[in-house]
Amino acid sequence: MLTWWQGTGFGGLACGTDYIYDSSFNPIATVQAGNGYCADGHEFLISPWNTALITVYAQATADLTSIGGPPNQTVVNGIVQEIDIRTGNVLFQWNSADHVPYSQSYKALPSKASDPWEWFHLNSVHVDTDGNLLIDARHTWAVYKVDHASGNVIWTLGARPAASRSRQPGAGAQSGQRDLRLAA
Repeated sequence: MLTWWQGTGFGGLACGTDYIYDSSFNPIATVQAGNGYCADGHEFLISPWNTALITVYAQATADLTSIGGPPNQTVVNGIVQEIDIRTGNVLFQWNSADHVPYSQSYKALPSKASDPWEWFHLNSVHVDTDGNLLIDARHTWAVYKVDHASGNVIWTLGARPAASRSRQPGAGAQSGQRDLRLAA
């Protein structure tokens, strides 16, 4: 199969459609994000269950006073959706804002609350050997293993220590990683 994303925009708030074609370049399916969102081009992965794992960047407003920000900061959250390719139904949805504290971001806050803060920057999604998801975020410098049933974070590799307010990385921190893949 040949798969790709096609759309408008680049990075943070891109919007498009994912396509699946066979080896003879005949269309098999198109995949759209659900729940009122639009697919971003960072990830489009066919899962072992023949569903599509896609990424979405969604703008929202957050109270960031606990980390020294404004009470009405525009943020860009990373969302993972699992889509049933045949029906287009959303089978699973995970939003970074529901599971990762904003304080984990190494990205500096913008000077104005109306400027979108892309605090998470979701880069890739991969299915781990046990069927759970590995989600990679560039601006938290971390990989999150996420329970595929509940959406709860099982463990985090990297990331800022919970008690740290410093924007400087700790010992052994990775920075700016782009695309997590398991080695065979």
